[in-house]
Amino acid sequence: MKLRPKALTVILIMLSIIVATPLAYSAPATATIAVNVRLGPGTDYPVVDTLAAGEQVNAGKCEADWCYIVKPGPDGWVFQKYLRLGGPQRPDLNFQNPPLMFPTPQPAQPLLPWLFQPTQPKQPAQPQAKPLPLPKIPAQLPQLPWPLQPGPASLPFNLDGGQANKAAPIPAPYQACFFAGENFSEQSKCVISGRSFSRLGPKWNDRISSLKVRPGARVTLCQRQNFQSPCASFNSNIAVLPPQLNNKVTSGRVF
Repeated sequence: MKLRPKALTVILIMLSIIVATPLAYSAPATATIAVNVRLGPGTDYPVVDTLAAGEQVNAGKCEADWCYIVKPGPDGWVFQKYLRLGGPQRPDLNFQNPPLMFPTPQPAQPLLPWLFQPTQPKQPAQPQAKPLPLPKIPAQLPQLPWPLQPGPASLPFNLDGGQANKAAPIPAPYQACFFAGENFSEQSKCVISGRSFSRLGPKWNDRISSLKVRPGARVTLCQRQNFQSPCASFNSNIAVLPPQLNNKVTSGRVF
């Protein structure tokens, strides 16, 4: 079979391209310093090997300042700045073009992601107001030291102001003593049990301010004559009679 000159020329050109293609990427190079060999053209790719300073390799395709090298051991990419091109070709290294696909580098993930999470600053604890203690209520309310003595046409009045006082004992045989001054002061008059007076004389009328009562005895004092209300009964010492009776007593009884 005889080939035409034009067809023969095309075949020779194609063969020259096929033969020259691997050689176009291959050139001797020497590492100027110890440098890492990476899986791809960039520092995001993992390190697969290292070159020692002065180690000779065959360098091929370069892109973005990175060159693909062939050497004994894993091939890979080296930063072009650390390669010096030139020198004898290493026939023991069969150069091949770099792989067309590189694994996409993934950003490094922290081993413990929660350590890198921002934390919210703790708010200072607000002081809690302590509840005020409730006042203690006695089981039994105190009774008035004297009961009210009802009478005809008795008017309501307040006996506040009468103050009990532990005075000196009453001399026998008397059951009660009346005093012209408060706190058992000034002139006094003592009476026995069973004594009553429907109207005090001018010396004591509207002049009694305090009262002593022997234990077991009871005294009833009234503001008006003939034991008319308002009246009050007492069974203990009273240092100050209530306002309704203080310096207003006109009649009374001792029991």
